[in-house]
Amino acid sequence: MAETKAESKSLYSVGAPEIAKCRNKFSPEISDAIEKSSKAAFSVGALSEKIRQLIAVALSHTTQYGYCMAGHTKLAGRKGASDHEIIEAI
Repeated sequence: MAETKAESKSLYSVGAPEIAKCRNKFSPEISDAIEKSSKAAFSVGALSEKIRQLIAVALSHTTQYGYCMAGHTKLAGRKGASDHEIIEAI
């Protein structure tokens, strides 16, 4: 099956926003649990937000979940992680 131009630019043919909409519609309790878990994981504690994002970068690369890989890599940079730190986390 040939890829369309738009599909070749994305990680997967169905985007994360579309998946989230579907999940919110059909399983709102799962969406709530994911949101609460994410808020807890990224709330400020003993580890800085930068370190938490670097851990998320490493985990997402381990699980090979493309959307998380891209999102947490970008967020790690926004939280002050250098390219070297991001690569080392991976």
